[in-house]
Amino acid sequence: MVKSVSIPEGLYTELERAGILLAYVSGRKEPYTVEEMLVMAAEKSIAHMNTNHEDLKSTVYIPASLSLLSGEGKLQTIIDKYIKKQNFRIKAIQKATNLPNATLYTIASGERMPSVDTLFKLLPALGFPSLDELFTR
Repeated sequence: MVKSVSIPEGLYTELERAGILLAYVSGRKEPYTVEEMLVMAAEKSIAHMNTNHEDLKSTVYIPASLSLLSGEGKLQTIIDKYIKKQNFRIKAIQKATNLPNATLYTIASGERMPSVDTLFKLLPALGFPSLDELFTR
């Protein structure tokens, strides 16, 4: 049984932007279509339902708003503000991540955008905050 879904035009445009961003971060040359992303989401949901719930203890979901992921304007880091707000110490973050002090200081000062690899190392050390707490447009 096939059901159709009506997606409002504004949301469809935002989903198209998300498809472009997803293609960019995954190294794909062509943007993902809205339909492809809906299928991927459905497949992930089905896989999630079939997952042994013991496995979920090691799964982390990092929330991010659609406007952050696909909004207008240049993506900018606000990790420096988050670190100050949470009273984190660079030395403690360095110990937890094994990242070079120079890298951490340039990110913590807002001078540098972290690479994806660096971000993945930072997230656990920062307590897995929402991406909206670390970036803005």
